Amino acid sequence: MESHEVLVGKKKNVKYVNEQFFKKWSASMAYVMGYFAADGCLTENVARRNKYIEFVSIDKEMIEKVKELLDAKHKVGIKKHKNPIWKTAYRIQIGSKEIFQDLSKLGFTTKKSLTINFPNVPGKYLAHFARGYFDGDGNISYGYYNVKDRKNKKFYIMVRFTSGNIDFLEKLSKNLQHFANIIGGSIFHNSN
Repeated sequence: MESHEVLVGKKKNVKYVNEQFFKKWSASMAYVMGYFAADGCLTENVARRNKYIEFVSIDKEMIEKVKELLDAKHKVGIKKHKNPIWKTAYRIQIGSKEIFQDLSKLGFTTKKSLTINFPNVPGKYLAHFARGYFDGDGNISYGYYNVKDRKNKKFYIMVRFTSGNIDFLEKLSKNLQHFANIIGGSIFHNSN
């Protein structure tokens, strides 16, 4: 396993991360990749030729979990917003050209929110990918609804995923139906 070195002035700090993490499919790799699809991004400083992966969430436990799975020795920072009603977010930024390239090979790009493509996830790892994506951009709702021509209300439970790219959601839905035997589902589009 390799380490990532950062030069700070004349002092050398070594910040380790498992740079082999995205090279071979595993349950943990698929989970983190799903979470990255939801709450991660690729950034680069072209002038300095630096490449970073970053995870941002209001859920500090999730950032700590990703840090642990990547075996990253980087610190989790706080990202405060100018808008006082927004919640404090937590962030881990990892400088690694190798991980950046591995995620690029898996189909991720910078500024992916609206352009994200559904990666080619092997069927046996789809549930782990979906779980990671759900932890970033999913939710569950439940309640009762009226059924026409019936006295009693019907209970429902709904699992939802959100994305800025409808194609991503359509492919996620098709993959879940095919590999996880999930029946039904709908995709809603909100132009906002």
